[in-house]
Amino acid sequence: MHEFQKMMFLAWLCAVLIACEEDDIRQTEHYNGIRKTQVAYKNDKPHGEFKRWTSHGDLAESGIYKNGFREGEWTEWFANGKIQARGQYEHGKMQGLWLGYYHDGKIAWERTYKDGEPVGIWTEYYPSGKIQERNSCFKNAQTGVREVFAASGKRERLEHCKYGILNGSVETYYPGGALESSHQYSEGTLHGKAILFRATGKIWRTAFYKFGLRDSLWTYYSQDGSEEKTSLFKNGNGIAYGELGEKGIDAETTFVNNLVQDTIRYTLPGHSLLYEEIWHQGEKLKLTSRYTQNNQIASEGFFSNGKRNGFWRNWYLNGKLKDSLFYKDDEVQGEQLHYDSTGKLYMRKTQFGKNGPMQVKFE
Repeated sequence: MHEFQKMMFLAWLCAVLIACEEDDIRQTEHYNGIRKTQVAYKNDKPHGEFKRWTSHGDLAESGIYKNGFREGEWTEWFANGKIQARGQYEHGKMQGLWLGYYHDGKIAWERTYKDGEPVGIWTEYYPSGKIQERNSCFKNAQTGVREVFAASGKRERLEHCKYGILNGSVETYYPGGALESSHQYSEGTLHGKAILFRATGKIWRTAFYKFGLRDSLWTYYSQDGSEEKTSLFKNGNGIAYGELGEKGIDAETTFVNNLVQDTIRYTLPGHSLLYEEIWHQGEKLKLTSRYTQNNQIASEGFFSNGKRNGFWRNWYLNGKLKDSLFYKDDEVQGEQLHYDSTGKLYMRKTQFGKNGPMQVKFE
């Protein structure tokens, strides 16, 4: 009897030790105290079921660990409990076909992996089921192609690449499907011939680049296909021309060391304004517009690092100030003044950023 009790005790002790080992469940929490992750451990390695939740408590990801590695099927979840993505792991590496889904269960993308590396052709879909993108441009692939399609099914862009970097021809297309441009790249840099086409299919401009710099003879063609103008570039220095309206070349830009260094003047179709941009070493510093009817200034503003910074002002056609605004990194800041067409101040608006607090006071 004594021996029997001893054996029972040992059996109970083993069961307790095994249960303790199996119950090594480790958790982390979000900033708000809601559980973030939970996974079982064995021999101080993740081993067992894993779950991850959002800061709102919704399940976001689930799968299995074996001896510290992700194994088998893993799933990502939408907040409503529907599957967002699903695929397989082998010894901690993505393997085979992975699928992503829209909220309604339709496939959003297909991706294939081999030992954690992308392979094959990755495909993305519009909610309608039409293909949005096909891509085999991967860092681990010597050659690849990326195609982008509009919702209509028409191709928008075609890229060739080498180890994930643009290499070879890159083409863009008009909405109707006609070729819009064709550029040559070498290891991610424009190099070689670059052609722009009109929607009619006729060539509008032929240009050349030499390791990213504008170079050689650039030729511009009119709408009937005849040569209209030429420009010679050398090491990024020269004059480029453009069409903003429908009456042929109506804009020109000077480049110095491949950067815009010029005062650019132009008009836009449907606008009764003459625009003027001041550029220095490739950076736009100031934008001014004037009414074509009387040459009266219509607006004036300043840029820094590609964003609106400082005072921006607009005027009525009669010359009276319309408003005075202040920007910081493209966002409205501080007090903004608004005037009626007689020049009388009628509103003060104080705002701090696009989504910041705002106060309005009418005079």
